[in-house]
Amino acid sequence: MKLAGWKKRIRLDIDYTNKIGGSVTQFPVTIFLKPTNGDTWKVFNEVGNNYRKIAITKADGVTELKVEMELWDVANKVGILHTSLANWVIGGDTSIYLYYDGSHYDNPNVGNIASTAGQAVWDSNFKMVQHLIDYDTSHTKDSTSNNNDGTKKAANEPIEADGKIGKAQSFDGKDDYINLGRPSSLNLTSAWTLEAWVKPTSSPNGSGIITEAFSGDNIVQYELGFGMDAARPLRLMTGFFQSGAGWSLAEDSVDISTNQWTHIIGTWDGTTLRVYKNGASVGSNVPGRSSKAGSESFWIGRRHDTYTSASFFPGLIDEVRISNVARSSAWIKASYNSLNDTLIKYLKEETLFSRRGIFYVPINTSNFFHFFR
Repeated sequence: MKLAGWKKRIRLDIDYTNKIGGSVTQFPVTIFLKPTNGDTWKVFNEVGNNYRKIAITKADGVTELKVEMELWDVANKVGILHTSLANWVIGGDTSIYLYYDGSHYDNPNVGNIASTAGQAVWDSNFKMVQHLIDYDTSHTKDSTSNNNDGTKKAANEPIEADGKIGKAQSFDGKDDYINLGRPSSLNLTSAWTLEAWVKPTSSPNGSGIITEAFSGDNIVQYELGFGMDAARPLRLMTGFFQSGAGWSLAEDSVDISTNQWTHIIGTWDGTTLRVYKNGASVGSNVPGRSSKAGSESFWIGRRHDTYTSASFFPGLIDEVRISNVARSSAWIKASYNSLNDTLIKYLKEETLFSRRGIFYVPINTSNFFHFFR
């Protein structure tokens, strides 16, 4: 079937078997429009600057998904879109369709960051999604309806830079950070998933990626960052801290590398801490105690309240996400492959000619057409 009233479309095949491997619901699929991904660059020839003259559907070709536009670069024919829909289940190899038509009316199911359509991409378990594009030089924007926007230490501290997915923030490793305040939606103790792409430019020993600050109460509610072992400055860790009980941690046995993008995730399901690297589980721990709520701010790019340079991350951070559930291993694998642009196979452009709701799709170079209602 075809979505009525649209001129062109491209099929995008999702590799569930090899890149996900378990059922996921309302998973946010990331689509990369660029010259090396099939005919997706042709979208810019058709719609120009108006990214709302597109639509994305499920495999049936007619059920529209919600779309958030992260990046739309007409000059270079590059775009980044995130798409999903409430209760949409990916449970096997499937396809989605990207429609586009420069003469179509603006599609209300497509929006930019923090728009109504954009917020609908992210399920209710997402409590913050930061693509880490500058909202202005002093702030970053949350994609979810929770409005957990970030405030930088100062203008351009950190500074926007090219990232793994779109844009990222570059932290100087001395005093840069993003402050998320103390919103109740990030006050998670029973379960959480902390996610980011990182590219350290020097040793990040002891620095934090996502952390809740502690002060007088000596509690770190949750943290994703690097251990403080000088012999292993690139060791990933996730966990929490309690005064008198010390750290409860899951750690990676193999360090990451500097000057290389790595996808890292930490999860807590109330019993077990786990750390993942590039979509695979690399460490776990059952600490025998629970996470507790702290009372200080949540941060990106620095570690709790130790005001030393070792607490501040040196390098690039992109695509920070916080959820109030421990995401499944299938979800985490899918997230890595989706953001790494290895989840989707991009196919060729189809041209559709519509007359009174009937679609004419050329099937060869002759004058014969195949008809669909």
